[in-house]
Amino acid sequence: MGFFTSKPFLIATAAVAVIGILIGIPVLSSDIGIGTLRVTDGCERPHASGVAVAADQAMSEVDDTTIVEWRYNASSLSRAVLDACLVVGDTRIKTTAGDEVIVTFTMTGPQRIRDNTAVAAAFHQQGDTLDIDGWQVARARFAWMFDDSDGTLRLDIAVPGRLLVDVLDSRVDVGSIEIGDLVVTELDARVDVGEVRLVDAAVAGNVTARVDVGDVRASFSHLGPGRHDYAADVGSVSVVLPESAGTAYHVDAAADVGSVGVDLGDGASVQSDRTPPGETTNARSAGWDSATTQVDIQAHADVGDITIRVR
Repeated sequence: MGFFTSKPFLIATAAVAVIGILIGIPVLSSDIGIGTLRVTDGCERPHASGVAVAADQAMSEVDDTTIVEWRYNASSLSRAVLDACLVVGDTRIKTTAGDEVIVTFTMTGPQRIRDNTAVAAAFHQQGDTLDIDGWQVARARFAWMFDDSDGTLRLDIAVPGRLLVDVLDSRVDVGSIEIGDLVVTELDARVDVGEVRLVDAAVAGNVTARVDVGDVRASFSHLGPGRHDYAADVGSVSVVLPESAGTAYHVDAAADVGSVGVDLGDGASVQSDRTPPGETTNARSAGWDSATTQVDIQAHADVGDITIRVR
C-alpha cells in the first residue's frame, strides 16, 4: 500500500478538509497571502449639524500604501466641532499653520485589504462653525486558522491653529489616539485597547480620557475651569498639569490594585490611604477656595498606577 493510500495520509487529508470547512475556503494569492478575506462594519456615521459643504478629495497609491485625503479651506470660519472614529488603527489630531482643514487616511497592507477598507470624511457648516467628521466605514482583515491580520490604518486630522474646537470627540476600538496642541473647549477621547495621549493641549472646559486596557498620558499647556475624568481599567494614568497663577486643582484618585502619586506643589493638602493592594488619594492645591480657576480631577485605575503632578 502506497503512502497516498495509507491511513496516516487519509487522516491528515480529512483533518485539513474539516479545518477548511470550519474557517472557510482560503484565498491563495501572492498579493495577500493565505486566508479568508473578511469585511465587517466600521463606525457609525457621526451626527453632524449644519449644511454639507464640499471638500477637495484626492487618492494616491504607492507600493503597499493607499492615501485618501480631504481638504477644506476654513479661512472664513473661527470655530470647529470634530468627531473621529476608527475600529482598528491610530488617530492623530494636531494643529496646522495654514487655513485648510486636512483629513488624511493612510492604509498600508495587501491590496485586497486596502481595496475593502472603507473610510469617509464629511464637512458641515453652521454659522462660523465647521463640523469635521472622519470615520472608518468598513474594516477588512485576513483570517487564517486562529489568527486575524489587518493592514494598518492611520487617521490624521490637521486643524488650523486659530480655530477654537468647541467639541472634540474621538473613539478607537483597538489602537491609539494622540491629540496635540489644539485649543479645545470640551475634549473626549476613548480607546478600548491601546493608548490615549494628550500632548500640550489647551482645554477651556471638561476632559474625558478613558482606556479599557492600556494607558492614559496627558499634559496640558493651559486649563480652564472644568471637570476631568481619567480612567484605565487595566493600565496606568499619568497627568501633568500646568502651573498657573489663580489656578488650583482638586484631585480624587483611586487605584484598586496599584499605587497613587499626587503632587500639587507647595502648601497642598493631601490625604492618602494605602491599603494593599490599592491606594486612594484626595488632594487640593493651596488656595483652592479663593482660586479664580478651579479644576476638579477624578482618576481611577482598576489595575495600574496613577501619577498626577503640577509641572
